[in-house]
Amino acid sequence: MQQKNDALRTALFCAVMAAAVAGCASSPERAASYTDRNSSKSTPRYADVKSPEPVEADAEEGLSLEKGIAQIARALEAELPEKTSIAVVNFESPSARFSDYLLEELQAILVNNKRLVVVDRSNLEQRRDELNFQMSGEVSDESAISIGHWLGAQVIVTGGLTDLGTGYRCRFNAIDVKEAVRLVSPGVIIRKNDKTIAYMLPKETLAALPERVPAKPDPALATQYFNAGVAHYEAGRYAQAAADFTRALEIEADDEASLRYRAYAYNYLKDYDKALADASRLLQLKPDNVERYRTRGLAYADKGDYDRAIADYTEALRLKPDYALAYNNRGNAYAMKGDYDRAIADYNQAIRLNPALAQAYNNRGIAYKNKRDYDRAIADYTKAISLKPDYAAAYNNRGHAYADKRDYDRAIADYNQAIRLDPSDAYAYISRGYAYAMKENYARARADFEKALQLDPSNTTARNNLEALRDMGY
Repeated sequence: MQQKNDALRTALFCAVMAAAVAGCASSPERAASYTDRNSSKSTPRYADVKSPEPVEADAEEGLSLEKGIAQIARALEAELPEKTSIAVVNFESPSARFSDYLLEELQAILVNNKRLVVVDRSNLEQRRDELNFQMSGEVSDESAISIGHWLGAQVIVTGGLTDLGTGYRCRFNAIDVKEAVRLVSPGVIIRKNDKTIAYMLPKETLAALPERVPAKPDPALATQYFNAGVAHYEAGRYAQAAADFTRALEIEADDEASLRYRAYAYNYLKDYDKALADASRLLQLKPDNVERYRTRGLAYADKGDYDRAIADYTEALRLKPDYALAYNNRGNAYAMKGDYDRAIADYNQAIRLNPALAQAYNNRGIAYKNKRDYDRAIADYTKAISLKPDYAAAYNNRGHAYADKRDYDRAIADYNQAIRLDPSDAYAYISRGYAYAMKENYARARADFEKALQLDPSNTTARNNLEALRDMGY
C-alpha cells in the first residue's frame, strides 16, 4: 500500500510541475523555475508591473496634457524654495484613474528635475480610509494639511479639473503645512480633444465608425478611432483595438497615444514583433523617456528575449536610478534566466526605493523559493499579503512554499484563500488538490482536479492528475 501511495505522489508531483518544467528529472533549481503571468499558473507567477501610459498629441487649442503638467511643475519649482519637501497627494476629477495618472506624471517630473524634494506617497493609498480622503475626490485644506503632517512634508500639493466647455482648466494649490496658507496656485488650460483626457474621463457611447479610413478624413476622426480602440482594449477585444489604433495612425502618423496602446494590444495578441516595432518607434520619438524603455523591456520579456529586456531596464535605470518598477522587472528577467542572485539584488533595490511594492516582495519570495530558502520565501509572501490583502498570487505562492516544506495543512489554508479571492483560477484548485493528495485525502483531491477541469476543459495538468488517480485505483 505504501509503495502504491508513493508512486501516486510521484505521478501527481510530475503532473503538477509539468506545466512549468520538462519533468521530475530536472535539477531542483530548474524544477522550481516558475513562469511569469503569461504562462501556466500551476506554479508561482512573477508579477510584472505594467499599465498603459497614454501619451497625447500636440495641442491645437490650449496645451496638451503633457505640456500642461510640465508647466505646472515649472511654476511650482519657480515659486517654492529649492529643496522644499513636498507631497503631491490629491487631484479632484470625474475619474480616479485620470487623477492618479496626473499625480504620478507631475510627481515624476518633479523627481527628475531634483529641485524640490518629493516625499514618497506610496503608503498613502493603503491608509487613505484611516486618513479619510480620496485621491480623486474633494479634499479640504485642513485634511490636506493633516496628510502633510503624516507624510512629513513642508508643502502639500492638491488640484482639480474644471470643464470649461471649450477646454479643461487644471489648477493646483501648494499649501504650507506649518502655516496653513496657500503659497502658489498655478493653473493651465488643456485642450478639449486631448487624447489622454478623452481616454480616461467618462465618455458617451461611441458612434459606429467606417471600417476603412476615407481618402480625405476629418482629423477629428483619428480621435474617434482612438477612443473606439480604447473601448475595445478595455473590453479585452485586442484584435479590434489594434485595428482601430491602426486606422487612427493612418490619419495621424506617429500619434504616440495610438502607438502606445497598439503596442499593448499586439502584446496581448502575442504578436511580439509588431509590439516591439511600435515600442521602438515610440523610443525613436522620445529617446530619453524612461517609461518607454520599461515598456519595450516588458515586450521583450513577454517574447522570451530576456537579455534585451534586461538591456532596456538597465537603460531606464541609467536615466532614472531610483526607478523601483524597472528594478522589479529587471529582477524578473534575471529570474527567468535562472540568475536568482541578481534577481534578488534587483528586488532588494526595488523594495529599498518603494517599501510598499507588494509585487517585489512576492517576486523575491519566488527567487528565494527557487534557491530552496523556504523560510525567507514565506516571509516575503507574508509581507506581500500584508501590503495587499487581496493578493491571490501571493497566497498561492506561499502555499507552494509550505507544500515544499510538507506543511500541507498550511498550504491548503493558503490555497483556500487564493480560491476565495479568485474562484476562476483553475490552477489554485490543482495546487490544493495536490496538497490533499499528499495528505492521502484522494476524494478531495479528485474533486479539486475535476473543478479545475470544469473551469478550464483544455487544462492538461488537471486531466493528467485525474488519470494518475484512476491509474492508481482512486
